[in-house]
Amino acid sequence: MPSVLVAFLIAVLMIAVCVGSIIDRPNTRVSNERIANTESQFSKQFGFWREASQGYEEVVNPQTKKLFDLIYRKTLVRIYVIADRYFIMQNGNHG
Repeated sequence: MPSVLVAFLIAVLMIAVCVGSIIDRPNTRVSNERIANTESQFSKQFGFWREASQGYEEVVNPQTKKLFDLIYRKTLVRIYVIADRYFIMQNGNHG
C-alpha cells in the first residue's frame, strides 16, 4: 500500500511541475530584449594568454562568415597569443 501512495504522490508532483512550467513560460526571448555587450563577456587576458595586438588577420571561410552574419546579430572574434608563439581564436556570437 505505501508504494501505491508514493507512486501517486510522485505523479501528482510531476503534473504540478508540468502545469507550473506552462504557466511560468516567458513571453519574450532575452536576446530580443537587448543585445549583449560581447566586449565585456570575453576577457582580454586569461592566465598567460593575452589578446594579440593588431596585425593578425583571421582566416575564415567566406560562406561561413556570411552564414554567421545572417544568423547572429553580433559577432566578436578575439585572437589570443602566449609567449609570442602560440595562437588561439575565440569566436563569440549573440542574437
